[in-house]
Amino acid sequence: MRHVLLLAVLVVGCGSGTATPAEMLQGEWLSTANAECALGASFKGDRFTFSYVCVPSLGTARVDMVGGKFTVAGDQIATAVDVSSCPSGGLKNNGSGRFDVTGDKLTLYSATGGTTYSRSGGGPAVEQTVIVGCFDSKGDFQPMAAHPVP
Repeated sequence: MRHVLLLAVLVVGCGSGTATPAEMLQGEWLSTANAECALGASFKGDRFTFSYVCVPSLGTARVDMVGGKFTVAGDQIATAVDVSSCPSGGLKNNGSGRFDVTGDKLTLYSATGGTTYSRSGGGPAVEQTVIVGCFDSKGDFQPMAAHPVP
């Protein structure tokens, strides 16, 4: 599962309009992975968070995440991970790649392809218990707090 996040860390573009590419990235973005899980990307100021969120039962969300700082130059994004919910730092690799924002769609590109996200407009409030942790290579989830990555 963490490999899916790596694609998101290594990727992102710009669209048309008067907003700068960095301004166009701002906000919350979602991409459905399967019936229970989604990829999330959040850009606020110069900080980003990439997450893999699964809701296997009503009322409980499991979140594997990385976060850090990002910079944008044209249609290129560079990320520097400084927090992770995985014990070894998970996706602590810094990354860069291309992105494209067209309307309410964001595509993050990597060497192996692209992932398209839709801008999240919120929605009705649903009470959820959120458990932060790490999905291992088998897809099993281990709860643990997010922590700084050296």
